[in-house]
Amino acid sequence: MQQPHEQAVQSILNRLQRIEGQLRGIQKMVADERDTLDVLTQMSAVLAATRRAAGAIMKQRLTELAEAEDGFSAEATREMHALVEAFAKLD
Repeated sequence: MQQPHEQAVQSILNRLQRIEGQLRGIQKMVADERDTLDVLTQMSAVLAATRRAAGAIMKQRLTELAEAEDGFSAEATREMHALVEAFAKLD
């Protein structure tokens, strides 16, 4: 049985693989000269999925920091701030 960390990593990889598949689909849509609105709709879905994947990555790291034996050290607090700032820039 997988450990929680391994399960989280696998879940994130699965999300990224789905996003990769969506992007390949968009490439095919463009190559097939599909309707622009349909292409943009799919691109919007990829952006949303990418944001959700980023949130899952951030959540996993924050969980690791929170569960560290030494608690929230100054270094961990700085890293959490950096994670939040990076996540905010995903817009």
